[in-house]
Amino acid sequence: MSTGHASHNFVSCLRSLNPENHKIVALAARNKATAEEFSSKHHISRSYGSYEELAADRDVEVAYIGNLHPWHLHVGKLMLEAGKHVVIEKPLAMNPGEVRELITLAQHKRLFLLEAVWSRFFPVYGKLRRMIESGTVGDVKGVFVTNGSDMRHVHRVQDRTLGGGAILDIGVYAVQFVTHIFKDEEPLSVVTAGHLNDTGADVVSNTSMLFSDNKMANIVLSAERDLDNCAYVVGTSGTIKICAPYAAPTKIEALVGKIEYPLPKVKLPLHYPNSAGLCYQAEEVRRCLQAGLLESEHMTHKDSVRVSTIMDSMLQQLGVKYPHF
Repeated sequence: MSTGHASHNFVSCLRSLNPENHKIVALAARNKATAEEFSSKHHISRSYGSYEELAADRDVEVAYIGNLHPWHLHVGKLMLEAGKHVVIEKPLAMNPGEVRELITLAQHKRLFLLEAVWSRFFPVYGKLRRMIESGTVGDVKGVFVTNGSDMRHVHRVQDRTLGGGAILDIGVYAVQFVTHIFKDEEPLSVVTAGHLNDTGADVVSNTSMLFSDNKMANIVLSAERDLDNCAYVVGTSGTIKICAPYAAPTKIEALVGKIEYPLPKVKLPLHYPNSAGLCYQAEEVRRCLQAGLLESEHMTHKDSVRVSTIMDSMLQQLGVKYPHF
């Protein structure tokens, strides 16, 4: 669903995996000519000029939704109502209410639903979790994340009416990292300060979160400047660094040294750094479907609600108001 950069990357990764395990059946866009061009490039036999047509295709088992997030709720519901399992690009929806609406429908239909936070499926994230649980850094007390790049030229990020802003675009990665480390614990407080652009979209922000037992997290976001894009987990006995890009990492550093995981090989050029890691996400979807699961244990529905709730608080404190949502 959609022909943007995210869809190109995901399809390119699917085509690099075992064709016996992953088959691209059809592509849909809001424009027939655009759909045909994308399908031709990626050797997809069926192309549709509307999402409704793809929803009616009985050969489609699972739909990947890669369009802009203001339309995630509508298209996600369309696919679920048609009996398709669904993978939706992050953020799952515009706010916690929409997130819960999608989850409730998926659970009612007994269908798989995943917020495509691909970070969770990289080997580095698994290694990080094992290191924390084994006591490598002692008791975790702090999480620090910076995420920023110069996106002043990216219209969808800069335009509030398109769901723009740094928090929903890249902040989701930072917030999910914090919740991944602190697991089921809810923050005691979330305090955000920042700046909005002329459209009312957030472009720079700093967020501090407090948790129980003197734990804290800090997130710095920018849609205007390049930051180091690393994440740190600080404990009573040491620190773990997730090297840039922490949202799609291949390297992790700790007292034991640096560990690196090579990316899968992909046939086509990709738009974003380390996008070959989308292969991990595709394999996780297949694993869950084969096991009859309705959600991934690595990015659960509860995770999606928690992340959306924290981001909503951040946006409200900055005074960001999206139209029609």
